[in-house]
Amino acid sequence: MLVAERGAAVRRFAYIPGEDTGHLELGAPLGYEQRRRAELGLLPLVAGRLPAEGDEEDEWMWELLELAPRLAGELSLDPLSLGPGTPVRGTGVLALTPYGRRMRPPAGALRL
Repeated sequence: MLVAERGAAVRRFAYIPGEDTGHLELGAPLGYEQRRRAELGLLPLVAGRLPAEGDEEDEWMWELLELAPRLAGELSLDPLSLGPGTPVRGTGVLALTPYGRRMRPPAGALRL
């Protein structure tokens, strides 16, 4: 997951079981992450420290499968709630990471 404000990344987190992903984390855990953990009866997250593995953390791993769209809905708009009947006005904007700018999106996907 990646959260940005005013063009700057404020939170990045990824977890891949069995992989060292600490280098992927940026920023402190967000309020939504902490609330969801509390609702699940799990200990709070600590920046820079991955959750301990175990039965309790298995529940968090399942939560992570849907964390990004739920977090998007909490902060702005849940992309899974969009459909053909969703009213639209204005212009959509998609942020590109430095990697995305360097690699360029596929032809026809975006106008730059």
